[in-house]
Amino acid sequence: MKLRTITAGAAIAGALSVGLVGVAGAATPGQGQAGAHKGAARIEAVANAGVLPANFDCSTAATKLARIQTAQSKIATHITTAEGRESAASAAGNTARTTAIANRISKAQTFQADLGKVANLITAKCG
Repeated sequence: MKLRTITAGAAIAGALSVGLVGVAGAATPGQGQAGAHKGAARIEAVANAGVLPANFDCSTAATKLARIQTAQSKIATHITTAEGRESAASAAGNTARTTAIANRISKAQTFQADLGKVANLITAKCG
């Protein structure tokens, strides 16, 4: 159950960061996890493209960077917890659970790296 929290936490952080990065069409309230997943996909798209949106405003860059850093630290905390659960599942011999946890950890780490790429793009553009 805690693993869903990791995935949901990463998606929520993505949704928050999407609004922070200035990508048009950020998730609207009331969409639940579906909206958060769309936000995470937008962050991944910006990170993969390596370019901020044309309408990005540098006047709020410091606030956006702070929020990205907060999201990254929360994801890191969730990853640490998940690694403990992965170890416990492995010690118990539950390979299916171990694999599922490892996959979620991998996704969270990838998303955390994407947030870092977006933060670097902001820093490069706005100084």
